[in-house]
Amino acid sequence: FGNAFEEPEESIEEGETNELEREALTVAKTIRRMISEGFMVSDSSKKNSELKMRPVQPGDFAVLTRNGKKVTEAFVKALNKMSLPTFAETGTGFFNAVEIRKTLSFLSVLDNPYDDIAFAAALYSPFGGFNVSDLAEIRMRFGKNDEGKSRMLYEAVKEAAVSKENEKEKDPLTAKARDFAELLDHMRELNEMLSVHELIEAFYEKTGYRDTVTEMPNGEARRGNLEILISLAEKYEKSSFAGLHDFLRYIERLKEKESDFGEAEGETSEDSVVVTTMHRSKGLEFPIVFACRLSTQMNLKDAQAALMMDREMGLASNLVDRKKRIKKKTLKQIYLQQRSEQKTLAEEERVLYVALTRAKEKLFLVASVKDPVETVKAYRNSLLVNESPILSDLRKYKCLFDFVGPTLFSDLSDSDLERLESGEKIKTSITRHAGEEVYTSEFGLSFCA
Repeated sequence: FGNAFEEPEESIEEGETNELEREALTVAKTIRRMISEGFMVSDSSKKNSELKMRPVQPGDFAVLTRNGKKVTEAFVKALNKMSLPTFAETGTGFFNAVEIRKTLSFLSVLDNPYDDIAFAAALYSPFGGFNVSDLAEIRMRFGKNDEGKSRMLYEAVKEAAVSKENEKEKDPLTAKARDFAELLDHMRELNEMLSVHELIEAFYEKTGYRDTVTEMPNGEARRGNLEILISLAEKYEKSSFAGLHDFLRYIERLKEKESDFGEAEGETSEDSVVVTTMHRSKGLEFPIVFACRLSTQMNLKDAQAALMMDREMGLASNLVDRKKRIKKKTLKQIYLQQRSEQKTLAEEERVLYVALTRAKEKLFLVASVKDPVETVKAYRNSLLVNESPILSDLRKYKCLFDFVGPTLFSDLSDSDLERLESGEKIKTSITRHAGEEVYTSEFGLSFCA
C-alpha cells in the first residue's frame, strides 16, 4: 500500500498536478528500487513443472489507473525520469496525437496564413514558442492597423516582426515574432519547390522537431508518428493529386470518415513497464501490478443532474412552482438519481475488480490522502459500526479505495498505527470465513512521503 499524500480532486487540474506527480514518482522509485535490489519473480518462460525464479525486469510491471491520457502521461514522465522504458496505451489515435496536430497546424499556416485558428496553434507550439500571454500581447500591441481596424493574426505577427518598438531593450515578443516570421517565409519558399513529403522532411530538419518529440514521454512512438505522416504524404503523391493544399484536404476527408492509422509503437510491452487504464487491462496478467489513483473521487455528477433519463423509466425533472419561485425534486427524479448512482458504483466496482485481479505475484494499492493515519482509522472504525463491508452503505463511497479500505484495515491495532505513523513498514493479514472455508491474505502497509 503506497501513499503519496494530499487529497485529490475530482479531475486533474492545476492545483492537483503536484499530488499526481508525487504519486507517480513514488511508484517509479519503487519499481526502480525493486529492479536494483533484484526482486525475484517466477520465470514463466520455463515450460517444465519446476518453479524457477529470476530477477524482475521492467516488462514484469504494470501501472494501472482509472483515468486516461493526462494521468497516463504523468506516470510515463515519472518512469522516464527513473530511466525506465515504458509502453503507454493512450488510445488517442494518429490524428489526435499532439505531434501530428502541431505539424498539421503549421502546414495549414503554410497553405493559408490567414487561418487564424491554425496560425494561433502554430504560434502556441514548439515552432513558435509563444505562450498565452504572448498571444494576448500580440493582439493588444499589433492587433489594429493605422485606421483602427483589426488585423488578422498573421498580419499582427508580421507587423511585430518589423516593429522598432523597444528595439534597444531587445523586446522578447518582437524577437519571437521575427524568428517565427523568418521560419514561415523560409518554409513557404520551400513549398514552391518541394513535394509535400520533402517539405515535411525539411520542416522537421529545420525545427529539430524529431529530437523535440523524442524527449517527450513515449518519445519513440511520437517520433514514429512523424515518420508515418511523411509516408502518408508519399503515398498520396503517387496518386494523380499533388500539392500541399490538396494534401491537407485529403487529411480532412480522412478525419471526417474517421479513418485512422493507429499510432506508431515505441518500446514494446515485453521489455517495458506497461502504463494503461484499468479498463484496458482486462484479460491481461502481469507479475507485479500497481493499481494507482485509488483515492481519486469518482464522477457521480450524472446522478445529480436536474433532468434524469432512463431507458426503462423515461424522463424525470425538478418540480417548479413559479408562483412561489421554488423547485424541488420529484419522487421519480430521486429514484432515478439513486438508480444512476448505483449503476455508476457497480461499474466502478467491476473496474476495480479487473485491476485487483491482474497481478500474478505482487499487487500494490496506491492511494494519496491528506492524513493517512486518520484515513486508516476511519476505514477501520467503519467496520466496527457495520460489522461487515457488505452491509456498508455504498452510496457513501467516494473513491475506489473506499471499496477495499474497510476490509484491509479491519484488523489493525493501535500499536500498528503508531508504527506506521513513525515511518515503519508493517506486515499484517486478513482472515475471513466463507462457510467452512477460512481464507487468510497477508499484505504489507507503509506510508510514503
